[in-house]
Amino acid sequence: MTNGTDAARQLFIENFKGAHSVGLRFKLSIERLSPLFSLSNRDLDELKVEQEESLDAFLHRFNSLFSMIQDHLFRGIALLEEEDISGKSNRDRTLLMEKLGTIDSANRFAGLAELRNRLSHHYPNERKKQVERLNLAIPGAKSLLEILDGIRDYALAKNLADLGEFESLAF
Repeated sequence: MTNGTDAARQLFIENFKGAHSVGLRFKLSIERLSPLFSLSNRDLDELKVEQEESLDAFLHRFNSLFSMIQDHLFRGIALLEEEDISGKSNRDRTLLMEKLGTIDSANRFAGLAELRNRLSHHYPNERKKQVERLNLAIPGAKSLLEILDGIRDYALAKNLADLGEFESLAF
């Protein structure tokens, strides 16, 4: 084991710790918002201020966790597995994660990327689109937590990093 590998492993653990911390708060957001779903246009118009703030926190955490997985954890796994990802697109990195067995489906992750992008575009005058997107958010959020758990399980199984202290976040 080289110092470079040790440093990469430590960075991966720190990145996972950060993602898991966001995941814990994200799970809380999901639990708080789940009773509101399935939303209708009327429901969206009648949200209380606290519910709107919870929804904003949920959307922020969705985006943050997705980015942490894609940008930090995937890169960390590639580095620990000695895979060259320089110059590769996010899609190529996702396909590599599927090939390695880190995630079960690159298409599933790509669908979450599309959902994240759709959720980040807020059009107040297009309530129907907004409601449709938000109704996809809870199942997508649960999938994202399952993916984070899968990354933990992969790292443990491959002995890439000791992440055993981190609890499962899946529902």
